[in-house]
Amino acid sequence: MKRTEGTGNVFLPEKTSLVGLRINFMMLVPIPGLVLLLYLSQEATAADGQWGEWSDWVPCSVSCGRGMRRRFRACNPVPGVGSRWCQGKHVQTEDCDTTVPCPVNGGWSEWSNWSLCSATCGQGTTNRYRSCSNPIAMNGGRPCEGSPQESDMCFAVKECPRDGGWSKWSSWSLCSVTCGPGGTINRYRSCNNPPPMAEGKPCQGPTQQTRLCKASRQCPVNGQWSEWTEWSECSVSCGRGERIRRRACDQPIPQHGGLECDETEAGELQIISCTAEILNCPVDGGWSEWSGYGPCHSPDCSGPDSSSISMRQRSCNSPLPKYNGSMCQGVFIEAGLCHQPINCVVNGGWSEWSSWRCGRFVASRTRVCDSPPPSKGGKKCPGKDVQMHVKMDEVEEYRKACGNFPSDDEDLEDGSGIRQGSGDGFADDG
Repeated sequence: MKRTEGTGNVFLPEKTSLVGLRINFMMLVPIPGLVLLLYLSQEATAADGQWGEWSDWVPCSVSCGRGMRRRFRACNPVPGVGSRWCQGKHVQTEDCDTTVPCPVNGGWSEWSNWSLCSATCGQGTTNRYRSCSNPIAMNGGRPCEGSPQESDMCFAVKECPRDGGWSKWSSWSLCSVTCGPGGTINRYRSCNNPPPMAEGKPCQGPTQQTRLCKASRQCPVNGQWSEWTEWSECSVSCGRGERIRRRACDQPIPQHGGLECDETEAGELQIISCTAEILNCPVDGGWSEWSGYGPCHSPDCSGPDSSSISMRQRSCNSPLPKYNGSMCQGVFIEAGLCHQPINCVVNGGWSEWSSWRCGRFVASRTRVCDSPPPSKGGKKCPGKDVQMHVKMDEVEEYRKACGNFPSDDEDLEDGSGIRQGSGDGFADDG
């Protein structure tokens, strides 16, 4: 005799004779949540199988709400070899109700359609909704997780009017000048924060601000001439003189390394000649230098005598009085005491030169050997008693002797062609 175990139906070893034997075996009945092990013992016969009684119902498959329960039966007695197995099912199933309601977790419904945009122009929002109704949470079930509403950005077909707004001011620019005052600095802003749109108002106010500025260093200032003063009066009341006018380099004065005024443009002084209403000025006479003392004069040349004298002279020709000028004041000749040696010989001495006599072509002057005249075998005066300058050959000497003598085609007042000169010439007195 052998024992075998199986699941569900009975399993027997092959080639085992069952007739007249008593078979002990285990029967494993699968029931959800329960393993039912039946130990069966039966003497093998050759009869067909017969169902036994149903087992009790297994507990309901759920602890709440409606579930399922089962019960089982066994084919007993077991059919013999060649006999038929029990007909029908060995398991019976039916619904069961625990009478305890189960918790139901909430479930979201489908989303609704999106709502209309909240704005009639520009940007707005649109919403859609859902409800925790598929199913509704019940009997302590969990509510739906998440939001019942969802929002999104939307734009209306029409742009909204938007007034313009100023940007921030830019930084101030650099001063427009590199030296001195008088410059400007600027800063700017734009109507782009935001720009006006859809008939919105533009920004109010200026786009630029300006301020005065000055550089840190002074500018070089070039000098400029002032206006000329009026011409002065003629410098003389008679004859030819000068008139002057002045200007100054002070409009402005050169400063900070600036250039001086341009002196190639006549400088700061202008001079022009002028003629007084009185053409010829009166010229007062002036004495020449005294000549040296001449030889001692003694009546009898008999020896030292207090009556012996020596003479010197001067001329009123430095200058000669002209145009109603005054004559020289004083004496022409001075005498001084001297000692005459015995039996003296007297050498001749020249007088002063006469004034120049100026003709159209020749200037001349004379002197006389009488200061003193030679006596007692004395020598005659050395040199010539006449001095001349020819105008064509000695122009400078002639001019010094005669000055501005009338030109060749000009007549003198007396018609003589000769006048008194005022110069001293260049001749040697020797």
